[in-house]
Amino acid sequence: MENQITKRTEQQLKASQTQLQKTSPLTLKALTKNTLKLKAAFPTLPEEFYDIFLERIKVHDFTDERLNKAIDRVIDTCVYPTPTIANFIQADKDINDSIPQFNSGPGR
Repeated sequence: MENQITKRTEQQLKASQTQLQKTSPLTLKALTKNTLKLKAAFPTLPEEFYDIFLERIKVHDFTDERLNKAIDRVIDTCVYPTPTIANFIQADKDINDSIPQFNSGPGR
């Protein structure tokens, strides 16, 4: 019985953490850190790329955590000489689709 309670508590904590990650705003510190990481990994990207990139991550409501994970995923998996903005949006979608979503209704 105690093991079931512990497991349920862990699931609830993971669900809460996932919700916080989705709602916490993108900070300037995380944006700067990740932009520098991106520039180091892909030094040939033109400066204009970053203007559009910033616009698109805002439209898609990226958070610090989501941006970090998406950039890491693209750095690890990019098969072209330079990534596209779509690579980051798709990486974020793939990561978020792989996170289990827990329902917190009666009897769950």
